[in-house]
Amino acid sequence: MLRFVWLSMVAFFETIAHRASRGPLRPSWSLEFQSVVRLLRKDWEATSAWEPARLRADIDARPYPQTTVRKVKTTDAPLGGVPTRRFVPPGAKKAPVVLFFHGGSYIYGSARTTHAELLARLAVASGCEVLGVDYRLAPEHAYPAQLEDALAAFDALVASGVPAESIVVAGDSAGGNLAFYLQLALRDRGSF
Repeated sequence: MLRFVWLSMVAFFETIAHRASRGPLRPSWSLEFQSVVRLLRKDWEATSAWEPARLRADIDARPYPQTTVRKVKTTDAPLGGVPTRRFVPPGAKKAPVVLFFHGGSYIYGSARTTHAELLARLAVASGCEVLGVDYRLAPEHAYPAQLEDALAAFDALVASGVPAESIVVAGDSAGGNLAFYLQLALRDRGSF
């Protein structure tokens, strides 16, 4: 985490120096946005050759906002044998239930760390329970392990009494791709 904080400070001061000598990189970019872009580039350059386990540990140790996470009830419980974190907002509706797959290039990311604030915000904004699925990650678990986990989580949710038509399947980035393939797999097996 200290490495990332240090990198953030370096990126911020380099951005100030760049803007002082040449102006913003793009006319519409604020100082903060340009600094984050520089940080992400520097972080990629520093970590692109790392082994996945080291990269995951570094990413999971970073400081993530917890503002909305504190406003919802969270519980960890497997769903069909797949680790899942539940985000339940105050006064949650019984349906629909959001089954969410996190992004992270299929190699990192988690409902517990990188995506917790996003999932909590989704729960609060929708008034629905959101289930963040921590599917198996590559390269240790090659495709179709991720799709198998998505199917297992969906099937367990249905087996628990949630009607299939009340489940909203969603995700971002790689998780959005997984959500799409889950829907195709459900269609192909005749679930809908």
